[in-house]
Amino acid sequence: MIMAVKTLLIHFLKLGVGIASTEMEYADSTSCDTPPTTGWQTTPPQWQDGHYIWTRTHITYTNGKETYTSPVCTTGSQGEPGNDGQDAITINLSLTAINHKKSTVFGSYVIYAHMFKGNTEVSFSYKASCQDDNVQCTPVKIGGLVSFKVGIKAGAVVNSMITLTFIYKGVTYTRSIPITTVSDGDKGDQGERGAVLRGPQLWSDCGVGYCFEAGETGKEWKDTVIYNDNTYSCVKSHVKTADNYPGSADDINNGYWRVGSPIELIVANIIMSRYQLVKNLGVETIEMKDADGNIVFRAKDGEVLANKGTFNNIVCDHGEFTNAVVTGDLNLSTLRYLANEGGNMGAAVMAKAFNLGYGPFILPHLNDNECMRVVFYNPVITRSSLPAKVSCQGSNDVLMPASNIYISTSYRQIEVTGWCEMIGSNLTSGKTTWIYNNIVQS
Repeated sequence: MIMAVKTLLIHFLKLGVGIASTEMEYADSTSCDTPPTTGWQTTPPQWQDGHYIWTRTHITYTNGKETYTSPVCTTGSQGEPGNDGQDAITINLSLTAINHKKSTVFGSYVIYAHMFKGNTEVSFSYKASCQDDNVQCTPVKIGGLVSFKVGIKAGAVVNSMITLTFIYKGVTYTRSIPITTVSDGDKGDQGERGAVLRGPQLWSDCGVGYCFEAGETGKEWKDTVIYNDNTYSCVKSHVKTADNYPGSADDINNGYWRVGSPIELIVANIIMSRYQLVKNLGVETIEMKDADGNIVFRAKDGEVLANKGTFNNIVCDHGEFTNAVVTGDLNLSTLRYLANEGGNMGAAVMAKAFNLGYGPFILPHLNDNECMRVVFYNPVITRSSLPAKVSCQGSNDVLMPASNIYISTSYRQIEVTGWCEMIGSNLTSGKTTWIYNNIVQS
């Protein structure tokens, strides 16, 4: 008998060892040659001058064993101080962009340029260019002041760039000035006509069946009535009956009326007088006030007081107008000045066009596109008479003598003896320029 024999092969696999994790560690030391043996941490320490930061890697294997890489010095101490840098070049321009309004006339702008090395202003060469044929940019230098006159043709729409080039000691600097043409937006749709305030009417004058309206959308009127010496405003359109008078149960249940507010009463009175034709009006006083209660206009006892307004072709026998704008011809038989006078104006900015004495006087900073004419009269009465000192309020404002030169030498303060007239204007981006005539000595 033969028995079968089966042979079994068993393979044994050897498992390898891998890296489970790594972590960087840091230590601070005063030595760059000998690594530290303590103080190792996972958070980098703050660097200190004269200290060194060492690093090593903490390795953990899958079999639980740990090891560290050799420490490495990764930072050094502070180096020697470097040499001082050169002073920076700064270019200041009075305009950095031009927003042009399309116009039927030639548009004109002026860009003033200054160059500084550190805090010292320096001289430089310059040029300008523009790719748009509708734009002219002309460099102008008068009296050491560099400017660029920019002109835009009438009717032109310009959206381009002016390139200004400045050269100082062989180094070229460029500045770009964008020009953008702005235009008016499209005209909006006409709004719906609002309700017109009607009244106040006497409740008794409105018959039964009268339609009261509350001024809702589509309603022509906003009604107000007087009932029992009170004024009521209609808040819900309805038809009058004998039982829905203001304050009645019918009114309360339906919400027809509301006691009129002082504003509604005032508006009602204004509307009544505004839209009525009054051929003959006899009053003792006409008085208008602003929102703060200040009187801006008053006619009383034959005198007129106007603190603000625009007056066209007005004839007034006697009165006082303050901050008034007069359009058209101004015909005067006699012109008399109210003067800033006295010998001690101090730091107050002058508020009148005629100035008498030796001041000192401070010329006001004018708003954009505003002009002003002033006169100074400082007669020399004795040998000890002092000259009047006239200075500018704004930090960029200047005084210039009148001449046929485009730009002359400017001053922050001048002295006046005798008679002096000057014209001030603010036409150069926030800078007021005062042009004065030759001072006539007494």
